Amino acid sequence: VIMTRLHRVILLHSKLIADSCIDLEAKDSEKARYAWHTQADYADSDSDYHFLTEAEGVRPQLHYAERRKNNTTHYLFEVIDPALPQYRLRKRLKNYVAYMADEEWEGEEGEPLIVRLVLPTTYLLIYAKRAIRKMLEDVWDEDNEHIQLTTVDKLKQNASLGNIWETTKRKKSDD
Repeated sequence: VIMTRLHRVILLHSKLIADSCIDLEAKDSEKARYAWHTQADYADSDSDYHFLTEAEGVRPQLHYAERRKNNTTHYLFEVIDPALPQYRLRKRLKNYVAYMADEEWEGEEGEPLIVRLVLPTTYLLIYAKRAIRKMLEDVWDEDNEHIQLTTVDKLKQNASLGNIWETTKRKKSDD
């Protein structure tokens, strides 16, 4: 069987998503409970997260919720295609920033949302951090740590719940 580049990318994305779900299942305990939903799950019109299919320009491949005591945090997880041109990556990042800024998240009130993006290379990770920082300057007055980034290699070497996520904190201005 001949595998094209597209087949390899789809296989890699699927494996990363599956490994992340397995990791969530393994970490589930009395202290922290995890529930996850894939694109196939929230494509169902009866799903509580069906609204994610209608979000313009936002394409998370996985949603998961982490419940600790009385606090729940929601995560949108997307593995970025390595063939995605930089101008389209920038547009995707802009869409996520706008999604967060416009508070389009339809989850429960008071339950924070964190976007986690997995980039194919360190170069694109640095590019994305800079681009998001610049976008955030126009949106929020305070630091926003609700968009987190990592690379495919870091995700493969560590669990998705590991300490592999970098924030996009803005640099402090000299006021």
